[in-house]
Amino acid sequence: MKKIIVLLVLVVSIFLTFGINVSAKTLLDRIDLYEITIDPNEDGTLNMHFNIKWTVLDSTSEGPLEWVKIGIPNKYVSNLRGESSCIKKIKYYSDSGSYIRLDLDREYKAGESLEMKFSYTQSRMYFLKGEHCFYDYKPGWFDEIYVNHAVVKWNKTGVEYANQMSTSGNYYVWSAYLKPGETLSVDVKYPQSYFKTLDPEMQYSDEYMTTEDIVAIVLFVSIVVIMVTVLIISVVSQQDPYMRERGFVGRGYYYHRRRYYHRGYYSSGKRIEKPIVVNTGGFGGHVGSGGSCACACACACAGGGRAGCSMKDFYKHPSLEKIKKALK
Repeated sequence: MKKIIVLLVLVVSIFLTFGINVSAKTLLDRIDLYEITIDPNEDGTLNMHFNIKWTVLDSTSEGPLEWVKIGIPNKYVSNLRGESSCIKKIKYYSDSGSYIRLDLDREYKAGESLEMKFSYTQSRMYFLKGEHCFYDYKPGWFDEIYVNHAVVKWNKTGVEYANQMSTSGNYYVWSAYLKPGETLSVDVKYPQSYFKTLDPEMQYSDEYMTTEDIVAIVLFVSIVVIMVTVLIISVVSQQDPYMRERGFVGRGYYYHRRRYYHRGYYSSGKRIEKPIVVNTGGFGGHVGSGGSCACACACACAGGGRAGCSMKDFYKHPSLEKIKKALK
């Protein structure tokens, strides 16, 4: 029994050591600072300011870092602005969730660090109950990256309640060291009277699909229909032309001069008899009613984007990435 216990401990130790080594080898990046500063507007929308300090650890396994995606609550974003020289392009990006995509000014390789600052306005974030306005916000997290210092700062003006960890100047503060998959939870409550133009129709939504996504799905379905149609036409077109043009392939109608006639009949109404084919040993045949032969023949996120963030409140959505790749 003692030998069995020792053996089990040894096996478990080996697996744990192996797992740690594999994990260490697959770490591509590290985030040294993930800071979000939030200032609410009088209509309940939020001005979001991001400051992310990112270090590349491995540029060999999946190539250098060229772009990243940062998880956001939904698709209702506006006023996107890149505020660092390393950001070449900024845009909304849907990929089984809502993201801000940052395309970088160049390739960043192992050992290099960069600081990405950007801002945007986030809508449809609050929900109303009684006389209060609530915000329940979980910043986008990273499934394969350690965050040494995550910080959320929320302007405390007008706030009635917050589950903050500390305060700094005019801001409530939440902060933590985050392992892959971990996130912060920010809860804030206001009296509705604090906001001047709250709209009940603009309460929280976790939507992430845009009109472009819907168009992509429609195009994909259309392409499939077209491909099936072309395949059917191709199969039909490979039938013996003599038989196809003389009404011996299924029921149907054909046009002749001024009228449509049933396939398999002359315009006079007389039935067309199937011709007798005499096999000559070749690819075609000699028909008894004339001379005709026939034959046929036929012939047949890389380099970056390694941020594994998701959306608010852990909502999950079907992916459209495969559809987009197919359309491209």
